[in-house]
Amino acid sequence: MNKLVLLIYLITLNCFSQKIEKLEFSISEIDSLSKNESCLVIYDLGGKIEAQKVTKNLEKEVKTSGIGYFSIKPHSYLTEILKTENLSQKKLKNYNQDQNCKLLRADYDSKIDFKDGTFNKINVKFYYNKNKLFYVKYQEQNKNDKVNETEINHNFFLVDIDKEFIENEDLKKWILNQNKEIVKKCLLN
Repeated sequence: MNKLVLLIYLITLNCFSQKIEKLEFSISEIDSLSKNESCLVIYDLGGKIEAQKVTKNLEKEVKTSGIGYFSIKPHSYLTEILKTENLSQKKLKNYNQDQNCKLLRADYDSKIDFKDGTFNKINVKFYYNKNKLFYVKYQEQNKNDKVNETEINHNFFLVDIDKEFIENEDLKKWILNQNKEIVKKCLLN
């Protein structure tokens, strides 16, 4: 009987362990690799942002407009190190670097300066494993007036996004939409 229970336990454990995908790199390894030159070079990820914020001041709503920028910088690595001296001309001609270039991390940065002297700054790092998002570091800074500055930080695995943003569905949608844009523009295969 004990052997049967042990066998069922091992089969169940094996089924669950197959669903967990092993990470190619840890988050700290990805940060370290992102300091190196990327095999994926895209220059047109970014642009101008126009925004408007509404604040309540003495029972009255005040609208303030602002202008800023955003940029997305992808970081990637080659899955195979290409040794051109060992490849024949025919193999070198057929070698496709784009297929061997994998996305590791994408950095989103934006800053909006409002006319009333305040600002909103967002820095997000999207971490990828096998070209799929698995971890996000979100940081937002707001200067609400001449003195006060607030900071919001969220570090979470993608599987925990629903728990992280129970009360902020708009931010959750924004993160998922940014990921879709990054994947669409950065993944070559």
